[in-house]
Amino acid sequence: MYRAGEHPTLCLYLKSPLPETWVVKTESGETVASNKSWTAAAGSPLELDWSKQPVPFMLEVHWESKTTEGVASWPVNVENPSTLLPPEALRDLRLEEFLEVLSSTRPLHKAVAAVIRKRMNTCQKKVELDPLKRVNTEEFLLRRTQRFALALERMRERLERPVLTQDAFQWRIHGPLGAKALAEACLREAKQPAEAAFFLAELSLMLGRVDSTKPAMGGLSEIKIQTALDQCIDDLKTHMEELQSSEVPEDIWNYALEALMEAVK
Repeated sequence: MYRAGEHPTLCLYLKSPLPETWVVKTESGETVASNKSWTAAAGSPLELDWSKQPVPFMLEVHWESKTTEGVASWPVNVENPSTLLPPEALRDLRLEEFLEVLSSTRPLHKAVAAVIRKRMNTCQKKVELDPLKRVNTEEFLLRRTQRFALALERMRERLERPVLTQDAFQWRIHGPLGAKALAEACLREAKQPAEAAFFLAELSLMLGRVDSTKPAMGGLSEIKIQTALDQCIDDLKTHMEELQSSEVPEDIWNYALEALMEAVK
């Protein structure tokens, strides 16, 4: 079992009696544990510091006794998938790329691949250096708002798909393409505080409108689904409070506050 988070840990669950000779290795051949390093007195699980190594996908186990000799593969489970770092390709998505992925009707992995290919092709083209020619601010913000609305609708559809486990639903919220990551991208790249406040308000409204009975059709309780949604809205409220209201036009600020109140009803 792999436990991500602040102190990544690999946990091995071992139960006596064990073979006379055994060793657990990573796919690269590095020894993780063996009969020489572990005793029943050491207890189970055996918790290993894994902060300086990549997340293991599989472990290889070799063992010997008087009558048997064998080798097997142990798949590594993750205690909470939502705590894993996102794949490298998703760590530096710009907000525009984020919105393009979310608003796509294709599977997410295909949409991400298309965006990355597009980025590589764009880098090879000549870039316009005159900022006045490069972007029309008013038109740009209007298009971004339209894409944001479409992305929120697609995200709501994904959140309402039937879900079996709490970890799976948490991934939809806290994963690299989830609501939390979208909020962080908005805060990071908003052109002005007013834009950030508006986007956070719209995201809160979307979460408040998710019909928790729909994902609950997969087996996860409706209460757990609603609790996860409410927690995310609370996090957005915290982000909103960190914005300086003095830097946001009064009408937008009032709208954002009303949207948050509506989301928690």
